[in-house]
Parts: sequence; structure tokens; C-alpha cells
Amino acid sequence: MLSIVRCGAKRQVGTWEFVLVSVGSDMLAATLTMLQDNMMDINDDCWYAHFFLGPELIIVYQDRVFSVTVDRSTWTKPIEYGIALEQLDFHPRTVMDARSFFDATGT
Repeated sequence: MLSIVRCGAKRQVGTWEFVLVSVGSDMLAATLTMLQDNMMDINDDCWYAHFFLGPELIIVYQDRVFSVTVDRSTWTKPIEYGIALEQLDFHPRTVMDARSFFDATGT
């Protein structure tokens, strides 16, 4: 999966692994599909990934994709989907957040 995207950084926090990737807009749909095809089965555990560009936030579950904004008031449907709210902060969700979180200098 990571071979079709540019990996900018990785960070382990507890049991969570965060991977900062760059995906071209022409490859986004194919990347989301490939990601969903390789996620843990939704019936075993509900995992997610998220992508951001400017104000847009794309949240990917194995069987569903939500397009919202970085504004928390737009997150109602992804939150209602079934993952505990404390796990759904979608951080980092801006380039500045990512640079700080991953201690990256150029993303």
C-alpha cells in the first residue's frame, strides 16, 4: 500500500502508528479503495485513516468514506458511525499540525 504514496514520516504513540503520506489528487480515489481493501475487517475492529488538504478532511473506514472539513462541527456522521469519540480527534489535520506532530520540516 505505502509503495503508491510518498511516505513523509512515521510516529508510534502507544499502540497507534501514525504515517504521514502524500497522495496526488489523481491517485486519491484509487488510494482510498486500496486502503479500504487492506484494512482489518470492520466486524473484527473498526479502524480508520484520514487525509487532509486545506479545509477538506477525508475519513476512511473499511466500508465507508466521509468527506467533511477540519471544523469539528462537520464531524457528526463520522462520529455516529461507531468509533469512540476520544479516538476521533483526526489529529493531525492541517499541514502545520502534521509538521509539529511529526517534527517534519517539509511536507
